[in-house]
Amino acid sequence: MKAIVPAAGKGNRLKPYTDIILKPLLSLHNADSVYNTLLTDILTKLSS
Repeated sequence: MKAIVPAAGKGNRLKPYTDIILKPLLSLHNADSVYNTLLTDILTKLSS
């Protein structure tokens, strides 16, 4: 799995999050824990 770096100051902040959400959804059988970790991280960032 390639590393995903959120685009800081690039204008389109949601693109990396879209990739993070869609990729694990397409392969949940082997990305469960990664997905849960990233989802928690996203929710933390969005709510701060």
